[in-house]
Amino acid sequence: MILKEVLEGMDTQEYKNFLKGEIKVPETWNNHIKDMLDQFNEVLRIKWLPKVMSDLVIKFSAKNKIKEIKTSFGELKVVGDFSSKLNTIIKNTKTKCRNTCEFCGAEGTEKVTFKSWVYNCCKNCKK
Repeated sequence: MILKEVLEGMDTQEYKNFLKGEIKVPETWNNHIKDMLDQFNEVLRIKWLPKVMSDLVIKFSAKNKIKEIKTSFGELKVVGDFSSKLNTIIKNTKTKCRNTCEFCGAEGTEKVTFKSWVYNCCKNCKK
């Protein structure tokens, strides 16, 4: 899954200030990723500054840049350098993704290895 498809129908300009890489996750995780990016945007936005100025501050800040969002061994992996607030958001999103089947989006998943790849899979998809 690429960035354009994940953020379809959303104002992607909102995320370009802190999202510098691609998103490669199962489609069933898209809502979790969108929620995480919305929370990032909310935390990073400087409310007392005009939006244009706030965007510039976020854009030129050295910290809190997402380099990549992907899956690794059935887990969500977010690559970048983050503050503790954003690390908490990432941790919560990882938990949601870990409990979501990569194939159908159902809850209650187990790790399944297939041809050396690890997936989160519900009981129905495991069969």
